[in-house]
Amino acid sequence: MPADTDPRPRLLVAVEDDAASLNAARYGATLADYLSLSRCLLHVEAIPPVQLRRMRALDTGEYEIAQGRARRSIKPVLEALGDPRWEALVRIGDVAMEVAAACRENQAALLVVGRRELGALSRWLLGNVSQEILHAVDLPLLIVPEGARPPERDLWHFVVATDLSVAARAALPTAAMLGAAGARLTVVHVGANEPSVDAELAAWSDELSASAVSVKTCRLDGDPLDAIPAAVEGLQATGVIVATHGRSALERVFVGSVAEGLLERLSCPTLVVRALARPSEAEA
Repeated sequence: MPADTDPRPRLLVAVEDDAASLNAARYGATLADYLSLSRCLLHVEAIPPVQLRRMRALDTGEYEIAQGRARRSIKPVLEALGDPRWEALVRIGDVAMEVAAACRENQAALLVVGRRELGALSRWLLGNVSQEILHAVDLPLLIVPEGARPPERDLWHFVVATDLSVAARAALPTAAMLGAAGARLTVVHVGANEPSVDAELAAWSDELSASAVSVKTCRLDGDPLDAIPAAVEGLQATGVIVATHGRSALERVFVGSVAEGLLERLSCPTLVVRALARPSEAEA
């Protein structure tokens, strides 16, 4: 079925003309097949809104030139993938705004981006554009390190890292979607050994087990930044799911939090799910 007539929700991969984007697209293609999603590549030619309005108003051909640059940027990725099931989209303007609009207009269920290397994470993820994307897109965001490869024979296993807060529950629908497709899930909490913690973990397990095939829980001691990556390695998990805490100033909670530290230490893909702010938080 041609990509543009496929009625299924889409997995959308935001790409540049680089190896990290190509790797993210290949990883995304495998996950799209696993979740029965169609797939779409997106490249945004970054132009500030003021400049974009001027280009359109003056009609000097600059807008068409920018469109050409965008098409040239996405073409090498498409050719390297060599799969006609990919649909290609190019947009021009503010990156976060255009990514968010493309997700809304194209029935996106999951957004994928590539990460160049561990040492470059702070420059990439913590940059202003990436903060804006995280805040603008109400979709799970899969961050794929350049060296990550999808599992063989569909042996997907995700660690669901949680602090058991109300906001952390935002990760549950995404985890349930993966679990329903057959992925194994391990809910991991780092904290004190208390009856209330055991009860909360059991509640998470029960909720996920309603749709997921395999759910386990694990409580760990120590520093989350050490314990969770060690658990991921020990379990040979293929990815981690983590929720942001969804305040309007997202970077106060996600950037500058345990989640930031995890992203810097994990070598596997990470699914970031943004929790919507409660009224009291939105006013903060």
